Amino acid sequence: LSNHFTGLRIYAAADPTFKQVVIFGIRVRRQDLARADANQVRSRLQAIGAGQEKAEEIPAAWPWEPYVVLPATSELEHFYRVTLEPEQFAGEVQRLRGLWPDFNLHFAQAGLQPRPPVRELSRWHLALALAAGAISGVVRSKSDRILVVKGDTYKDKVRKTEFTEDDDGNITEVRILTDRFIPIIRAWEMTPSSVNQGRVLTISSSAATTEEAEEPQPEPASAPLLFSPGQVVMTAAVSHLVETGQLNPAPLLKRHLAGDWGTLDQEDWNTNQRALKFGDRLLSSYDIDAGDESRLWIITEADRSSTTLLLPSDY
Repeated sequence: LSNHFTGLRIYAAADPTFKQVVIFGIRVRRQDLARADANQVRSRLQAIGAGQEKAEEIPAAWPWEPYVVLPATSELEHFYRVTLEPEQFAGEVQRLRGLWPDFNLHFAQAGLQPRPPVRELSRWHLALALAAGAISGVVRSKSDRILVVKGDTYKDKVRKTEFTEDDDGNITEVRILTDRFIPIIRAWEMTPSSVNQGRVLTISSSAATTEEAEEPQPEPASAPLLFSPGQVVMTAAVSHLVETGQLNPAPLLKRHLAGDWGTLDQEDWNTNQRALKFGDRLLSSYDIDAGDESRLWIITEADRSSTTLLLPSDY
């Protein structure tokens, strides 16, 4: 009000039951208001609203220039306040079967059945409707297969990490989080004759997780080591993660020694490739899931005398 009106006047309503006020003002452009006057009016309005000051009563005779009231273009509305006795209220509820004469006017959307599509859905539209949750419940196919279908879509974050190193050897890590919407469609197999009765089929764009144990895959042949790590050491924080069973650094160390630099960007990757030829320091970065830690660095010194496993917070 203080930012968009000038000449504001605030008065207490005639009936003090609800502690209402009547406010008069003239609408103006904000840039035409004086800041000092606006701050003063704002302070007074806040004081009256907090009960620190009392609004004046409307004068019986208006001493200022009258306001111009535009003629009404629609029928005037009259407001009434009606108090019902408990017996009357109970009678009205019984007569109306609720609080409204027409229940559908207030809850028109709640009881509506979704309209069937005008034509057979394509596979793309069907998947979209399932993922949005528009199609759910018990579904029976023409071959009498029975599924209980439920779809949903949630938002996830895709994390990308970039590392930059300045001339002094300081490493800067930048994390970029991008929103990604992941649909999940679940179907509960309820066909009595199915061998999968009671099992849940999940379709999603995220990494698949199944209840069945995956068949062990043959381990690929280990890549040849490109350089000697020297003495392998780790910081106290990494040592704690290893001791508590939250981290197994051996596979990551093998990747580092084989020239797999992890999540480094292309520029840092090329820097490591040059370091292999000219004997500079090597840095790798890997995603981990160890408690609150999500990143592990492995640094091999330029003289290849030692390799250190550390967290970014240890650097």
